[in-house]
Amino acid sequence: DSRRDFAWVMAVALALTAINAARPVTVDDPAYLRQAAWWAAHPADPLGGEVFLHGSLAPAPTSASAPVAIGWLALGTAVGGTHEAWLKWWLLPFAWLFAWALHDLLRRAAPALAKPLLAAALLSPWLLPSFGFMLEVPMLALSLAALALFARGAPGHPWRAAVAAGVLAGLALQTKYTAAPVLVALLAWGVFAG
Repeated sequence: DSRRDFAWVMAVALALTAINAARPVTVDDPAYLRQAAWWAAHPADPLGGEVFLHGSLAPAPTSASAPVAIGWLALGTAVGGTHEAWLKWWLLPFAWLFAWALHDLLRRAAPALAKPLLAAALLSPWLLPSFGFMLEVPMLALSLAALALFARGAPGHPWRAAVAAGVLAGLALQTKYTAAPVLVALLAWGVFAG
């Protein structure tokens, strides 16, 4: 059963990544790509250069993104270049982590519906436009993984689960500030779980 679950999670993550790779670069994607290219070329000076801000270029410190997703894109740029399709496939680990964490949480809440709900959520019109090179999917992946790991480990090893969840929540917060509610959720879960 766990092999089938893994295969399903991987299939949905691959489908999400393939659809994302076929989409054009839009919205804020060019700004993130520009920042990642700068980081790849100048790893000792991540706040140098310029970023897109409201349709024009501005010094990087005025609108620098949090480091996790941009750093991952910069690593992808350094490894395989700036081709957009390559960099979108480079995001597969975030798609997989998102799929794994959501599937794990759905199995707890609605075991019989976990697989179809996972496919519906990851291949939905609200998520696909948010992927691209935007920060939302990596942030959600790390946030949900923090919740899933905390839920898995809370009964048996609460401190290990709390530390792992805290690290992932911290990485989520260093991906995008909108991850802050996951810290509240983890704290509330810990309090209610004892």
